[in-house]
Amino acid sequence: MKLGWYFSNESSPSDELVDKLADSKFGMDRWTSFSREIIQNSLDACDDECRPVEVTFDLNNSLTINDIPGGTYTRYVLERCVTQAANKQTKQAYKKGLEILNKPKVYCLKVSDKNTKGVQTGRDQAWGAFVYDEGRSVKQRPVSAGSHGVGKKVPFIISTCNTVFYATKNKYVINDIEYSDILLQGKTMLINWEDSNGQGKSPKGWFGVLNESDPDRKKRILPIKNDSIQNIHPYFVRKDDFGTDVIMIGVNAYGTEDDIQKAIISSVLENFFIAIKENKLKVNVFGVEIQCGTLDKIFQTYYIPTKSLKNSLRDLLRIYSQEPVILPVIRHNNEIGSIRLYFEAESEVNKKYFTIVRSHGMKICENYISSADKAFSAIAIIEGKKLNELLADLENAAHDDFVTNDPNIDYSEDALGAHRTLIKVIKDYILEQTKIDEGEDQKIEGLSEILAVPGFTPKITKGNSKARIKRNKVNKKKRRKPVTPEPQPEPGPTPDPNPDPKPEPKKRKVKVEKFYDAYALDPILLKTDDGYLLRFKVKHDMKDCEFRIRSINSDDKIDNSINDLLISATDGWKKYKIQDGCISKMKLTKDHLYEIQIKTKRNIKYRLTAELWFKEA
Repeated sequence: MKLGWYFSNESSPSDELVDKLADSKFGMDRWTSFSREIIQNSLDACDDECRPVEVTFDLNNSLTINDIPGGTYTRYVLERCVTQAANKQTKQAYKKGLEILNKPKVYCLKVSDKNTKGVQTGRDQAWGAFVYDEGRSVKQRPVSAGSHGVGKKVPFIISTCNTVFYATKNKYVINDIEYSDILLQGKTMLINWEDSNGQGKSPKGWFGVLNESDPDRKKRILPIKNDSIQNIHPYFVRKDDFGTDVIMIGVNAYGTEDDIQKAIISSVLENFFIAIKENKLKVNVFGVEIQCGTLDKIFQTYYIPTKSLKNSLRDLLRIYSQEPVILPVIRHNNEIGSIRLYFEAESEVNKKYFTIVRSHGMKICENYISSADKAFSAIAIIEGKKLNELLADLENAAHDDFVTNDPNIDYSEDALGAHRTLIKVIKDYILEQTKIDEGEDQKIEGLSEILAVPGFTPKITKGNSKARIKRNKVNKKKRRKPVTPEPQPEPGPTPDPNPDPKPEPKKRKVKVEKFYDAYALDPILLKTDDGYLLRFKVKHDMKDCEFRIRSINSDDKIDNSINDLLISATDGWKKYKIQDGCISKMKLTKDHLYEIQIKTKRNIKYRLTAELWFKEA
C-alpha cells in the first residue's frame, strides 16, 4: 500500500492562477463563518438527541512538518504554486503559508465532535460528499441545515496552505447489521501548478491510499482505512468515540491565540446560544468550556460583539429566561409548525430586529420591522419538522439568510409561502405589542398651546431653512465641437460700423428648493381615529409645494418608519398625492385654513415631524 498526495495531470488549455477562496463570502469574517459551519455540521450528525453534541477546538503548536501526513510534499507543492501565482494577493498568501510551514513547529487547529455518528463510509455516501464533491451534500438528518455542500470550503480559509485533513470513526447500518470504520484523508485546494518535470497539475489534491494507474478515476485515491492507519501520527487519527475531526494545517496563530479564542467564543455565543441554553450543544474552545451552566459567565469574560450583529446578545439572553408565546404557522388550513417567540418591548441598542433561530439551535438571521412604534428585542425559534424542512430549502450557502427572490432559482411555492406566513405571523404579533396606547406619555413639547384640542399631538419641527439649489444639467452630447476657422476673405467694402447687436445668451434656469417657515398659523398634527389631521395657514400664495412627514423613534432619531403606513391625504373634497412620506403637488392660498386628513393603514400612534418645502424658479 502506497500513501501519498494525488494531483491529476492538467490537460485543460486554461489555468486557475488565483486562489478562489480569497474572495469567498466566508472569508469576510472567517472565524464567525468557520465556527458556524463546522458546529452546524456536528449538530446535523447528532446521534442521541437526549444528550448534547460536544464540539472541541484544539490549537496544537507541537507538531513538526514531518509529523503532518505528506507534510514535506505539501510544502513542495506550495513552493511551486508561489512561482505560478499570477495574482499579487494569492502570491503573498502562499508565501505566508510557506513561512509557517518552514517554522520549527507548525500550528494545526483540530475541531472534534462527540455524540455524532461520524461520516458514513463510501464514495457515494456522506464521505464522498464531504471530502471529494463540491456542491453536493448528503443530509444526515431530514432537518439538517447544511444542504448546499459549499460550506466545506470554510476550513481551507483557516489553513494558510489551504490544506485540511478529515478523520472519522463512524457507525452505520446495512441490512440491519451495524458497521464501524476509522477513516483518514487529506485535501488541498490551491491553483494550477507545474511539477519539476514541467507537468501541469490540477489545483486540487487528495492525500490517501494512492493508485494512480486505476482506470476508475474515483479509485485512484482512497481514504486510509482501519488498520492501514497505524503509521500516521496519532494526532490525525480518530480512535476513541464515534465522531469526526477536521484538522487545518499551518494556521497563522503565532502570538494571536487569545484573539482567536475570543473570536471563536464570541461567534459560538452569538450563533448557538439557544442550542447551548437548551443543552443541545457543548463547546470547548482552547480549554474554555461553554455549556448551559457556564454560558452567562463566559459571556461576561470573553464576549466581544461582532460588527454585523443587529440585536444585543445581552438583551436576547435576558428575554430567553422569560416565558415565550407560541404562535402557530398555518398554510392552507393546516398547521405546518409554530414559532416559539420570546419578546420584550425594550432594546439597549434601540433597534427593531427579531432573531430567527432554526430548531437545531443555530441563529439564521435578523429581520427588521421598520413600522414598529418602539424598539424591541425578540427571538423567534422555528419549531416543527415540516416548517424547518421548507425553510431549509430557502437558506443561502452561508446559512445566514433566506433567499426568496433570486431570478435564477425556481423556488418551491410551498417554501415561499411558508416563509411569507412565518414573517407575517411574527411581524403581526410584534406590531401589536409595540403599538403606542392612547394614554402613553410621548414626551410631547408645546402641548400647553393646544390643550383644548382633543387627541394626540405629536411634535412639529421647523427644520433647516437653508435653500437647496438644483441646477439644470448640461447635455454634454449637444455641445458643439470647435470649428476650424475658415480662410480670411479678400479685402472688400468697409463693414457696417453699427451692426445689429447679437442677442444675449439665455440664462440657465436655476430651481431653488426652499423650506417654508413663514406661517400665518404654525402647522400642528392631531391624532384622529384613522390617521392624523394636519392644520396650518400660510402667509403667501404658493404652488408646487410638498409636506414631508417623518417619524421620530423612541431614541429621538428621525426615520421613515411612517412611510409605508400613509394611505391618502385629503382637504375636504380635494385629494393630494402622497408617496414616500411626502404630500406633494400642493397649491396653497394665502390665509386659508388647511385641515388635511392623513389616513393610515391602521390605527397607530407616532411622534412626527412635518416640514413644508416649495420650489422657486
